[in-house]
Amino acid sequence: MMTCKGQMVKINENQEVIARIRMAINNYDKAHQFKDIDEEEVLNDDELQKSDADQRHWSLGAPEKMTTAKNLEQRFQQMSIMSNSPIFKQFDFELKSFLRKHTSADCVRMDESLRVRLFYGCLSEQLIMSIQVQTFKCLHLRYQSLKNWKGARDILRCNPKFHGEERYDCALINMNSGRESFTCARLKVLLRCTLSSGEEHDIAIVRTFKYSSWHPNTSIEGRHILEAREPQFVMLKYMIRGAHIIPIFSTRAGRFVLNDLIDSDMFLRAGN
Repeated sequence: MMTCKGQMVKINENQEVIARIRMAINNYDKAHQFKDIDEEEVLNDDELQKSDADQRHWSLGAPEKMTTAKNLEQRFQQMSIMSNSPIFKQFDFELKSFLRKHTSADCVRMDESLRVRLFYGCLSEQLIMSIQVQTFKCLHLRYQSLKNWKGARDILRCNPKFHGEERYDCALINMNSGRESFTCARLKVLLRCTLSSGEEHDIAIVRTFKYSSWHPNTSIEGRHILEAREPQFVMLKYMIRGAHIIPIFSTRAGRFVLNDLIDSDMFLRAGN
């Protein structure tokens, strides 16, 4: 058993260690006080851009080579799956129109050359005066779970050939429309547009789903019946998290059920 004198010696040793640590911290703070102020006042463009990127709840991966929006438009026209939609037939024009509508009025002109990175598939690189696009095939979405308010992440694929098969995952988008606070959509193309002013805007082409008035013969209580709509542009900042939809085989193609049982967060977001 430790004596009273031994206890006092132990307490003095602990206090000496604490005092030394506190002194070292104070000296460090004093030495870096003015240096930190100077760095905060003089942030360069790269640091500001990195700071903005760190605050985003999404990131893109699996990069491909740079090409142009005009070349991509021609590629879409060769693909039977995408050639029937106006957004793919006139991709370059539709992209510029969307940017004009959803960005500052003077930052995009219809004849302006933009640098845009595309997240879609493998395309050859051609440097001409047009919208520049770089392909990516992966999207990471970070969100806060409604179950326990902890951070979570979904990895979504937008890949025409993922392990030999097409894979275009779905996501929830905050559209403030319909019966819920979100809209379900399937990713088709992901874009990052860099304007001549240096502004960057991350955009997706998605096929959204609307709530269907159709009901199966066997009632599915509490389920969301969805029908596919035409593709449209959406800002990535409105993406919430990944989603899983199940095709309904007893009816025509294009009808799905939203799977709200993949986890507790999705169950709550679906209004259960």
